[in-house]
Amino acid sequence: MAMKLRMFTHVRTAVPLVLALLVVFSFAGPAPAANAAHHARFELSDGTVWDSITRLEWPRTLSPDAGAVTWTAAAGYIDQLNRDRYLGFDDWRLPAREELLSLTEYMKGAGFDGSSTGLSMTDGLRAIGLQGLTGAAYWTSSESRYDQGRAWAVDLSTGNSGVKDKALTGRVIAVRSAP
Repeated sequence: MAMKLRMFTHVRTAVPLVLALLVVFSFAGPAPAANAAHHARFELSDGTVWDSITRLEWPRTLSPDAGAVTWTAAAGYIDQLNRDRYLGFDDWRLPAREELLSLTEYMKGAGFDGSSTGLSMTDGLRAIGLQGLTGAAYWTSSESRYDQGRAWAVDLSTGNSGVKDKALTGRVIAVRSAP
């Protein structure tokens, strides 16, 4: 009887390890497009990733990359994308704080938090098809309620968000509401 109990204990402790390995090998691979199949929530098209839950469409890459810019310059970059009809659309915008956090919360739930699996949030974003993102703070359209000189940014390496002075620099990601 003791032997059976001991075997059960080993099996019970092995299950989390096996699950962790499945997560790592399911999402870590050379082809992000192939890995996107694991994420039924996200659908890849020619140049975009569509989120079936939020009904938002994100560009797979932004080219040219805006680099680190002020909040005002980020808005100007988005305006230029719309003038250029980037990927055939002219309704790109900076995401609201909640919209960008919807991606980071999904990544955390999928194990891309850097702690349990060793995979970072940006690894997860690449796995669903979003390329070229760095582990940096990305501007949102959400301005501070208390200080018009500040706006919300979301750090794509940690999923944390906070307000920052609009004169400081952050990265840019665009989004559009998809039909």
